[in-house]
Amino acid sequence: MRDRQKINLRGDLTDINMLNVGKIAEPASLNRMAGAALNYLENNPDPKRNYECRFALYPSHIPYHVPFFPPNQYGYDVISLADTDLRMQHVWEAMRNMAGVDGPSEAELGVKRRATSYVGEDGCCYANPASVTGCEVDGVWMSPWGTSHHVLYLCDQFEKERDPSVLALIKKALDTLWSLTEKKSGMADFPYATSYRDGEWLMLGWAKEHKDNYVFIIEPLVRFYELSGDEEYKRRAIQIAEAFVNRMIETRKNLEIDPETGSFEMHTHLHTRCVLTGMAHLGYLTGDSRYIRYARRVFDFVLSRAPGFGWYAEYMPPERVSETCVVGDMMWAAYYLALSGELDIFEEMERNWRNYLRCTQFFVTPDIKDFLRLVNPDKSEKELVNAFRELKKLEGGFMAQVTWNDLTQRQYLMKDGQGNKMLYMMGCCPPSGMLALYYIWKASAVMRDGAVYINMSVTADTPYATLKSDYSSEDKLTAVAGIAGDYYLRVPEWTIYDEAEIYLNDIRLESEWDGPQCRYLKVKNVKAGNVIRLRYPLVRFTQKLSQTTSEGTRDYSFEWLGNSVLSVSPKAEYIDLFGRQRGFRPSRFSCSPRS
Repeated sequence: MRDRQKINLRGDLTDINMLNVGKIAEPASLNRMAGAALNYLENNPDPKRNYECRFALYPSHIPYHVPFFPPNQYGYDVISLADTDLRMQHVWEAMRNMAGVDGPSEAELGVKRRATSYVGEDGCCYANPASVTGCEVDGVWMSPWGTSHHVLYLCDQFEKERDPSVLALIKKALDTLWSLTEKKSGMADFPYATSYRDGEWLMLGWAKEHKDNYVFIIEPLVRFYELSGDEEYKRRAIQIAEAFVNRMIETRKNLEIDPETGSFEMHTHLHTRCVLTGMAHLGYLTGDSRYIRYARRVFDFVLSRAPGFGWYAEYMPPERVSETCVVGDMMWAAYYLALSGELDIFEEMERNWRNYLRCTQFFVTPDIKDFLRLVNPDKSEKELVNAFRELKKLEGGFMAQVTWNDLTQRQYLMKDGQGNKMLYMMGCCPPSGMLALYYIWKASAVMRDGAVYINMSVTADTPYATLKSDYSSEDKLTAVAGIAGDYYLRVPEWTIYDEAEIYLNDIRLESEWDGPQCRYLKVKNVKAGNVIRLRYPLVRFTQKLSQTTSEGTRDYSFEWLGNSVLSVSPKAEYIDLFGRQRGFRPSRFSCSPRS
């Protein structure tokens, strides 16, 4: 007898009841969301400026592109250099593959040429470091941050093409970075986490503020080892991991992750990308439970400051806005943690698709137009219509910062009366939202030990099955088999297991619980084209919790159906995050997913 498991969310959960079906609009498929994301990727780079990418984007401002500081000899939106462009390069091909688009566009090739132009003789990326300082700075410096992102792109290229020259370039870059580490008792770490030039670490602006933070290095080392099989790079990744776990660098202080609790302070993204992603991947590849436990503690710490629908705080202690960069990191790590046996994390991944990613993918909806009219009272209707037309270039991107109930930042960044900057899409965040899409899609159906494991009730075309989620139907998940073999379908943790039913080609099968932790219903001897249907009761409930920030404490109430938020109280001051217009899906974003 298997009863309902658990609703793994914070706060007080009340009014819990079970339903056979629910009335709800499902999100767009992961593939269609990727197709929309391509629109943003195509329109962000400026061909007139050698495909320089745009960082400072404010959809509620006219014009929407407002660089942080004046253009200089290095670029127009200098903060984008060796950051925004390299992040976009990293996800572009994944979005094309998900959407079924063949071959790179001229914009994608232009960004790749720009990325290649950063690479020096030592394999590392050199650029003006405004993305690291957040302020004007003279000269060109080596960027460990940019280098690691470019290395990951090159790893993807090597995996596809198996070109040994690409492998050699990756090795050269990683060896150069490794030469900057300090070694101690079988551990290794970087003395500082900023840009580097001629024996000097850059100490200015953000770089000075975060100089004692972590360098993004474990994941590039692990990924290179995964592809090359070179044990030396696994050894280096382990040395870095041991330095993090054992606190080799003593100057980190409040920036340091507590290995016992996973807690930290300051900028969340620098901790989740630099430490969490690589530690989770290292644990998955090596099977070392210490790294899995460490990554899980960091993951859970971020969750402990979040409401549960995929929103993660930009800073710790939390302020009231999220950062979509963290969403990309969390889903990146979630993929490896879940496949390492942390099965409840699949619920978190599905909630992200159903809620945060659906709600923050940007489209020029009627409520967006109404908001622009509100915050731009000095603009004529003709100027507004032209602005709406220009904003369509940003469609498919992801908002950078939202609150628990509002698509706007409310009064955040409203300096010098610039209230029309309340919608914010900084250039680092859209490609991070796309990373989240990719890892959720990748985790939705996987092949393990010759069988197909379907891990979430999502809508997606995958290499192994075509999935369709539908809370309004008795068939909560329909899977059309893409290949022959045994299939395992995971049942959500919050449902009543004894009431779950599995069908093959409309014939109900006897429930055979199997797979990891016996959380999956097994279907044997499935043929390609067969239809599997999974039925289970939905849970509906109310979640009540408080958000405490430097501005005080505010109480919220979320209405849930399964893994989807139906509504939130109090209502948004400006643009309802969970409104019916979120997740708008225009027909012009067509896609032909390749299975």
